[in-house]
Amino acid sequence: KALRDLGYDFNSAVADLIDNSITQGKAKNLFIYFDKIRVKSDEKIVFRLFDDGIGMEGKLLQEAMRIGSENDSYSEGDLSKYGMGMKTASLSQCDVLTVISKAENRYRAGYKWDMHFINAKNDWMLLKLDNTEIITEIDINAGLFNEMFGDKSSEFFNAPSWTLVAWDDLSDIETQYNSRVSKGFSDRF
Repeated sequence: KALRDLGYDFNSAVADLIDNSITQGKAKNLFIYFDKIRVKSDEKIVFRLFDDGIGMEGKLLQEAMRIGSENDSYSEGDLSKYGMGMKTASLSQCDVLTVISKAENRYRAGYKWDMHFINAKNDWMLLKLDNTEIITEIDINAGLFNEMFGDKSSEFFNAPSWTLVAWDDLSDIETQYNSRVSKGFSDRF
């Protein structure tokens, strides 16, 4: 809860992720999916950012997901500071942050911060995704991007390097969306 109160709004949180993708990840292309999806019998708002940058191998991704990770490669003008940008920006908006990445000539790696799991266990545990979980996440997200780009989106996950940042359980945005007087006002929001 303390990380949520560090001054990020939705726009600045997304800007921080974009900054990471461009400056740290050397991405040339970014694809964003921000919409409602059906999850079981409910509609949920989700956010996805996919970039075609250099990606991260397992140990680097694990370090990038660690709260307060060390990173001396920031430049003047970068938005991220103190090794907390991606995590703080993301967790200010969502309760579940999943990052899957692939560096060239490396295997895919995936990690997740799940605030529901952390609250239940009363322990800060970064969850490492196994290969089956990674494949499931890729399949789900390829389906979302297919809505925008058709079958071309399957090329995203077959590229030599990439990173996917997934925000789920965007509780504040869900609350604001659902508080609107009508579906029309909610959709415009």
